[in-house]
Amino acid sequence: MYKFSDLYKHEQSSFSPNGAYVASIVEQKRLVVRSSTIDLPVLHVFECLHPIQHLQWSPNSKHILTVNYTKSIIQVWSLIDTYWSGKIRDESFGIRRVWWSADASSILCSTDFKLRLSVWMLGDQQVRYIRYPKFIDKGCEASPDGKYMAIVESRQGKDYIGIYTPSATALFKHFVTDTNDLANIRWSPNSQYLAVWDNCLYVCLLVYSVDGYLHASYQAYEHGLGIKVVVWSADSRLLAVGSYDQKVRILRTCDWTPISELFHPSTHLRMDINVIGQITDHVATRRPFNIPILRPDHSTPHPKIGIGYCQFNCNGKFLCSRDDSMPNAFWIWDISRLQCCMIVLQQQAVKQLAWHPHDPYTLAISCANRHVYLTERGPDDTFKLGPVPVPAADFCVRRLSWSNDGNSLLLIDTALYGLVRRDV
Repeated sequence: MYKFSDLYKHEQSSFSPNGAYVASIVEQKRLVVRSSTIDLPVLHVFECLHPIQHLQWSPNSKHILTVNYTKSIIQVWSLIDTYWSGKIRDESFGIRRVWWSADASSILCSTDFKLRLSVWMLGDQQVRYIRYPKFIDKGCEASPDGKYMAIVESRQGKDYIGIYTPSATALFKHFVTDTNDLANIRWSPNSQYLAVWDNCLYVCLLVYSVDGYLHASYQAYEHGLGIKVVVWSADSRLLAVGSYDQKVRILRTCDWTPISELFHPSTHLRMDINVIGQITDHVATRRPFNIPILRPDHSTPHPKIGIGYCQFNCNGKFLCSRDDSMPNAFWIWDISRLQCCMIVLQQQAVKQLAWHPHDPYTLAISCANRHVYLTERGPDDTFKLGPVPVPAADFCVRRLSWSNDGNSLLLIDTALYGLVRRDV
């Protein structure tokens, strides 16, 4: 049984990193902070000067920033001292994307035309600048242990990575990457490695340590579109690489050797793989079984084909993946046996998948309808899928997010949001 909170109006909502609060934008200029208990009581209300276009929690859950990109204004609010507030304004270069530093002492802002990253220090009210950022909206990542900030830079036609202190105010290491056109970076959960990969025209994955040492270089094939997504397992022992060729390749990090290729065909002949429909426990027994497929338009950028999503569960035993050309289906793989244990085919396109942060068998699925779909452990280490209807006629689950402790699931619609908890 599940217990639902009341629904509340909003424009945007998100859990705090510690899972204790829910912040939401209400009536454009109002920031409302609630406790994440099932009653969602209001704790604080902050009135902003301009319409809020984005909100973001600090890593320590003590501050929230709100942004108006049109006016290039950031306001900072404190949950520790509600009478304190801060304001950042950059009219000369504008503000296009914001990040908190790893230690929550600074705010990083990107500008138009990739001119610079501004580092605004909240403590001494000073600003420093990082020149030549490669991207406006990505390429700035805090390490999971909070000790480093990695920033992608581009100088004289070459890609560089700058490793900065937690406040992003001092450079620790600066090194050039062996990439043609770096697309993105991803820290390992243990903060020892940094995965780097090229854009989709190249098939190149590189793994560096914090000091710039190249641990691995991996190229699965030469011709064709390349990498779409890169994810680490929670223990940093495995690295999954999803590509345009409809495969997920699993690398073990002890020697950076590929141990398996997980293929996502649209036609299935094997009877030992459960293909489950949207109705609970409805298993398709007919073979061959065909999954509906969208024909991608290869004349457009980023065609809808290949692995657009893959994610390990909390203990790294299972991997969930989805092929963009089959938007109604997703796969669950047993990594210990390196084989598919279930394919789920929904009546509507799968919008979001989210593993429970602590329960290895619970996966939440959103299809933009009145249900949230949850898996649970079945017999013989299998999965069971069940729909949980939201008790509101005008609510569609468009996005969802687990709290850090896994006790609550935030359900988000365009104009409403609420919580759901398992009734123990």
